[in-house]
Amino acid sequence: MPTSHTHGPAEHDRSAGPNRIHRIQKGSLMALNNSEARLVDDLVRIIDLTSRVLNAPPGSHYQWDKSRQLDADVKGLADRLGGDHYKKLPDPIDSEKVIAAVASDSQRYSIGRALYGTNR
Repeated sequence: MPTSHTHGPAEHDRSAGPNRIHRIQKGSLMALNNSEARLVDDLVRIIDLTSRVLNAPPGSHYQWDKSRQLDADVKGLADRLGGDHYKKLPDPIDSEKVIAAVASDSQRYSIGRALYGTNR
């Protein structure tokens, strides 16, 4: 359950054992299990890379490099969430918690702010 908290922007406590405490902007705390935390990290990375690709100089090596990273990350996420790989996730996923954490963590990226609005 979210609880009131007054600390700063989104951050993770990776030492929280099987459940990671996720501090979202506006001060709420939320516990994420390992599967949820991994999914949040993967989705935020995809948002980050998408922002980098779209903001890079067109045709630049940087844009090409980030596009390749984005492609690999999206394929990796699809593999983990589809078929037999999904059954291997150690914990159930609460999609509402994942969405809230992604919305919070993606605020530093232009695509995240476009998708979820600003959280400030």
